[in-house]
Amino acid sequence: PAVGQGEREPTPEPTPEPAPETSDAVGDSSSAQVDEDYLNALATQLRKSLFYPDKAKRRKWQGKVLVNIKIGKGGELRLATVGQTSGYALLDQAAIDAVRKAAPFPPPPPGRTDFIVPLAFSLQ
Repeated sequence: PAVGQGEREPTPEPTPEPAPETSDAVGDSSSAQVDEDYLNALATQLRKSLFYPDKAKRRKWQGKVLVNIKIGKGGELRLATVGQTSGYALLDQAAIDAVRKAAPFPPPPPGRTDFIVPLAFSLQ
């Protein structure tokens, strides 16, 4: 993206967006609510650890990283990988760093260990 000239705009902190995990299992509405509640708690925890790199702000890099997270039964982080890149390695790494920094997590809902969490980096 091109770098604009002129006044600097304020740079708000990025905010994770909760997203449902794709799963082969079909659950009832109460389990769907538990999953949604857990994803919201996960997003809140990640929001506290997410850092927008200064270099990315200066270059006006923006994007969304889909992070694949595997969480153990006790809430320990088992794995965090980039499922879909933002297009910028620096933002992708910042997303993975946020997940690692935020761990451990609350124990996941029964039968669930894998989650996909979008983390957005936006200067707007």
